[in-house]
Amino acid sequence: MASIPSLRLNRRRPFVGRRGFTLIELLTVITIIGIMATFAMPYLRVSPHRKVRAAGRDVVRYLEVARTRALATKKNMRVTFDLKKNEYAAYLDHDGNGTYKEDAEEWQAAGIGARQLPTAVLFGRGSAPEIPEYPGAGAVTFANERVEFNNRGMTLPFGIRGAIYITYRDDPNAAAAISISGSASFKVWEYRDGAWK
Repeated sequence: MASIPSLRLNRRRPFVGRRGFTLIELLTVITIIGIMATFAMPYLRVSPHRKVRAAGRDVVRYLEVARTRALATKKNMRVTFDLKKNEYAAYLDHDGNGTYKEDAEEWQAAGIGARQLPTAVLFGRGSAPEIPEYPGAGAVTFANERVEFNNRGMTLPFGIRGAIYITYRDDPNAAAAISISGSASFKVWEYRDGAWK
């Protein structure tokens, strides 16, 4: 009968060849990580300029979806801006009668919901002037703080253009603007160093 080989165990020195970390080595690694984190933090913090620019891009994406929805449904679409609540919402003229009630039915028909600006970001210009070639007073230069798209994705009244301004509550120099041309093309502008870019 074959015998089962016995396992040899080194009972006198069970941790031979294994080495752990010393307390000094652990403290050194933790200190290095702390120093690296200290230098990285300013780059990870989101500045007011970045928050405003990101909010402007979100507004543009929303407007693009509203315009696309108007094209897809062959119905007019309205996007309203509530300057007091810092939110915006879309309404679809689902019955095609050319008038809006801005009620729950038209809001649901739009199918894209409502959005609110991020905390501390609000509609307004701050200390920035109007953007070039888009004159007009106020935070939203479109009449009655609303943008309308026809069933071909063009602005209504046909060819109208304007701008929507966003700023940071605690830093009036941090501002962004969304310009909308008569052909419903969008551009995000950023106000930095005293100029629109």
